[in-house]
Amino acid sequence: MKEVMNGLWGLFVLSCLAVFMGWMDIPKPIIALIDKINGDDESVFADVVKYAPGNQLRFLRVVNDAMKAYHDAPNEMAKGSLRPKRKLAICDLNTKSTDGDWTGLIEKLSTNNDGEGVLAIKIAPHIVVKTWNNSLSDIGRDTLLQPDSPVYAAAITLREGDMVKFTGTFFPDDIDCIDEASLTIDGSMTAPEFIIKFASLSKF
Repeated sequence: MKEVMNGLWGLFVLSCLAVFMGWMDIPKPIIALIDKINGDDESVFADVVKYAPGNQLRFLRVVNDAMKAYHDAPNEMAKGSLRPKRKLAICDLNTKSTDGDWTGLIEKLSTNNDGEGVLAIKIAPHIVVKTWNNSLSDIGRDTLLQPDSPVYAAAITLREGDMVKFTGTFFPDDIDCIDEASLTIDGSMTAPEFIIKFASLSKF
């Protein structure tokens, strides 16, 4: 029994190494399980999509199409060419703000060391809009929720996983058209986190 367990553990370690090195893809059942654990299962967002306005759906289509193309790209050069294409597609949408209520699920509610609110809303599997989580990154953006603001007052009544509607403003950016917080191209293309200054927030 010990030998079997050691063999399985060795196989698991080798599989993880192969995935990390890019020698093999993560099996789809494993991806589905990870998505379910992380709250990225498509079924969880059925109501979000149902009530999302047209401009949110168009935005999600652009980001999701780029995400799929990135996953399917045959090499790193092909992957690298997709971020500028996504930028142009997002700019074509003229996405300066939500232009009405967008829908999503609360992913994170917290505060920084100064007591300012940190908020992240998942608007589709692997796609998040959020404030910055620290004052340094937030310089010139002022996305952190101020304790005396209506959005902060609404946020403290909510729980992670709640479905909400919100409005807000995005920030222009030379790389992604609108500010995106990922440190790597892989993060930006597979799990983007777009920075937004929230103007309103309420439970759906």
